[in-house]
Amino acid sequence: MKTALAAARAGDWPTCLSALLVAWREARDPPLAELIERVGASIPSEPIPDKDMVNALRARCKSATDADVSTIVEAVVRGVRTLPNRYGILVGLAKARAADPRIAAALAHFVEHPPFQRTDGALYGDITSALDAVDDPRFRPLLVGAWARVEKRLRWIRKHRKDAEILRGVAAAIATREPPEAVDAGALAEIDGLLAVKTPVQKKQARDARELLQAIYDDPLDTSLRLVYADVLLEAGDPRGELIALQCQRGDGPASKRERALLKGYDRKWLGAIEPIVLKSGVEFRRGFVGKAREAAKLIVQNALLAAPEWSTVEELELAVTWGDTAVKFVTDRRWKALRAVWGLSHGDVLAIGRQRDDLPWTSLTIKYWDNALAELSFPALAEVAFLRGMRDVGAVIDALAGRPLAKSLRRVRFDLSFARSLIMQDILQRARDVGIAEVDWAHAWKFEGGEGLILRFAGDRATILAQSAKVDLEVIATFIGQLRPATIRTVGFDLPPRPTLVESGWAIFEQALRAHGVEIPARPQ
Repeated sequence: MKTALAAARAGDWPTCLSALLVAWREARDPPLAELIERVGASIPSEPIPDKDMVNALRARCKSATDADVSTIVEAVVRGVRTLPNRYGILVGLAKARAADPRIAAALAHFVEHPPFQRTDGALYGDITSALDAVDDPRFRPLLVGAWARVEKRLRWIRKHRKDAEILRGVAAAIATREPPEAVDAGALAEIDGLLAVKTPVQKKQARDARELLQAIYDDPLDTSLRLVYADVLLEAGDPRGELIALQCQRGDGPASKRERALLKGYDRKWLGAIEPIVLKSGVEFRRGFVGKAREAAKLIVQNALLAAPEWSTVEELELAVTWGDTAVKFVTDRRWKALRAVWGLSHGDVLAIGRQRDDLPWTSLTIKYWDNALAELSFPALAEVAFLRGMRDVGAVIDALAGRPLAKSLRRVRFDLSFARSLIMQDILQRARDVGIAEVDWAHAWKFEGGEGLILRFAGDRATILAQSAKVDLEVIATFIGQLRPATIRTVGFDLPPRPTLVESGWAIFEQALRAHGVEIPARPQ
């Protein structure tokens, strides 16, 4: 403990951490274990990128220092929510390294919150064996209690009988172990105090950062606030300040290599409190904050996270899980000042929202199912509405919009190609023009997060092919162009990602369809 205390006084926290671990392995003192967790979390460590995380984690484990363990543990616990088998990385780390209470805490978390929820967390033999090998006294009662619970239903356990026997042996061994030894409480308190101490400059930076962050949430459209916040973060050595500055400077231009590297390492961490209920796909950071996200509050207890201030900067939102009264309350909250595009609302939710708020600044809205009552709603800023389910009678939807409040500001309507009928394609385009809607989109596999989106947009006599992924198969587009009468379109253009990959057979069919309509073949995208 003397070495740890001296290192803490000198501000050498990596050395302090290693000394604390040595002391803990001798004494197994619970308060010391908790201090180790706090010290480990305070030491900066290179983040582990979400992309190809399994291989990145394995590589980090091979060369991990004591200071790296907290980062590895955090990444594994976070990643298990989407890839349950990832818990095995911590099991391997527990075997490869000397006993570490941070690893024990994560393994205990898996016992209480099993990676695969249908299996009792105590019936993972590899986890209980690894937890027993670390032997953190804080979790001895957890394992003993788990065996008491499992023993009562042992006769009905078949598939995990071997794991149950491992748990039985662990519980029996724990009963014979000596209690932990207490270490110098005064030294622990001093180290804890030194850990919490901040210089006057650091205190001012922290206070300024909190106040600026709240100001950004209150006014998410003000870029100047974000730039001031970036300066404060940069002074404090926080890499997020660099991200904010880079994204504000580039505007709508392409992301730099440095920006991509920052997001690769920190994006999930920078989601803040809402990270557990934001799906991995579809996330975009804009001007340093989350600007596009897909909500995923699967459990009632997670609904509290819908009130988190981090949502205030979101400009495009998909409700992937939440619906009904919870969804209506969520998206009509007054904190939404940046929100412009909303996906995934049912027709019932939209009706409820429209009757509560007639001042919403939404410009784009996706509705799952149509109801003629929707045409009576007024969204004054709404320029685009998409109907991607249940739109078998597309003509009836267009007719219902004619002269109604919902259509007053509309510039574009979008339908799902899978519901289109070859006999009505021509008719729909004419009806939309008669109603005053300038553009009609036929969307194929159109997704919020991109990946497979392919859209055929009609505006006047021009058709534009838009895609949300590099791989583009134009065969389906050619099919629908072939259903139009000749001279309906005169020009065709592309709006594709950089360096698209065109499927050869699709391109040939596409050319054939255009020739049949007398349309000049556009240059092939490069």
